[in-house]
Amino acid sequence: MGHTHYWELDLKAKEGVLRRLPDIALDFQRLLPHLPPLAGPDGTGNPTVSPEGIAFNGPLP
Repeated sequence: MGHTHYWELDLKAKEGVLRRLPDIALDFQRLLPHLPPLAGPDGTGNPTVSPEGIAFNGPLP
């Protein structure tokens, strides 16, 4: 059994997030070594971190 979060932003907030997403991705990349183990969105591989988005999940057992 898993737990998933999805959300949508109103248009004004979305524009601001998209504008800052490259900086957010860079900050997240810097934090990765200090976080518990994370995997890609399907629980395998590595998290996806790019200026277009960030996707991660806990690793599969």
